[in-house]
Amino acid sequence: MKKVTIPFLVLLAAISFVACKKDSMVNAVSLDATKTSAIKKGEPVVFTLSGAPAGSTVNWSVTPTA
Repeated sequence: MKKVTIPFLVLLAAISFVACKKDSMVNAVSLDATKTSAIKKGEPVVFTLSGAPAGSTVNWSVTPTA
């Protein structure tokens, strides 16, 4: 039983390692802001996401809400 278990676990680890390959995204996406320091409460800041593929979806969240 042990003779089969160890090679099976090694094979499973190898498959998991190959399946988790890094995304090779060549285009860098940058986030630019109109203002990055001394932002007052209620003052709008416009963000521009450049280099993202067309049709990309962006979700924003701000913490804390107050």
